[in-house]
Amino acid sequence: TRLASTNFVLEELYAMASRRYQAEVRRFDELPSIPSANSLIHVTPRVKERPGPILFEDIARSWLDSSMLMKELLAARGVPYFDFLQPNQYYSGRTFSPAEAQLALSDASPFKRGAQEGYPALEKEMQSRAATAGSYVFNAARIFDRESSPVYADNCCHYNARGNELLAEFIAANILKSSGAWSR
Repeated sequence: TRLASTNFVLEELYAMASRRYQAEVRRFDELPSIPSANSLIHVTPRVKERPGPILFEDIARSWLDSSMLMKELLAARGVPYFDFLQPNQYYSGRTFSPAEAQLALSDASPFKRGAQEGYPALEKEMQSRAATAGSYVFNAARIFDRESSPVYADNCCHYNARGNELLAEFIAANILKSSGAWSR
């Protein structure tokens, strides 16, 4: 029957593909081992433990190094690059209304420690490299400090419409102020 002959052909095709696959697996297993230093794929060693402030200093350094590399990459293509350190409620001089504080602040927030310990390291790194990073890295961390309206939408780091508006105004003003540096 046609069905039996179709089944026979499919079984033979499957057996042939299976033999080819098994041969390739054996051939792969016989390949010489490549030392991990020469391999594109390898397991990285464990990261060294860093106590408190050192961890955040390393994070800040990596952030600014990455930012500078991104700027250089885009500059080679004639594309302007800007980086902004955004505001965070856990690193703020802001006076929160009771309603906003209830919405925006939580001692149990997993983001609180990172902001409180990380932002000072980020600002310190920005200041230490002001000569090289000053033209494209901007500190917006304190732009909400004097705003009386609520600006936070949750206890993580998200802003409401007013917060987004203030941040957008800060970003736009600094890009426009810097336009001479990248429009040449």
